[in-house]
Amino acid sequence: PAAPPPLLAVAAAAEDAHDLSSESLRLEARVVPRPRPPLWAPMVSEAARFRATLGSVERVTTLLTALSDSGDASTTVAANPRAVAVEARRRAQDRAEATAWLSAADPWCTRLEVSFPGYRDATEPLQLAALELR
Repeated sequence: PAAPPPLLAVAAAAEDAHDLSSESLRLEARVVPRPRPPLWAPMVSEAARFRATLGSVERVTTLLTALSDSGDASTTVAANPRAVAVEARRRAQDRAEATAWLSAADPWCTRLEVSFPGYRDATEPLQLAALELR
């Protein structure tokens, strides 16, 4: 004798629940575990603040340009003692700015690691970008 329709529906629902549970376990293994409560929004805000301040394109390119120009003293500058002194002060200022930038970037990288431990896959590229500028 055939099972009554309600029993068939219950059996089909139980089989579907088992299939969904198996699929859920398979997909769960592909997801990076995240902390509770979620810290994604604060991490993105921290990265945006860095990008707008210390890591801004303008600041980084200005710093790199200044440092790359630091060693280029023209012969005209070398012939004028006053110009040599001005150039030496500019180089010292450029080096001080670079030192300050590095001094600020290192703690920022560490803060990312400490503050957002469940987001290593997202924080490591940010840390690498900051450290590559060294």
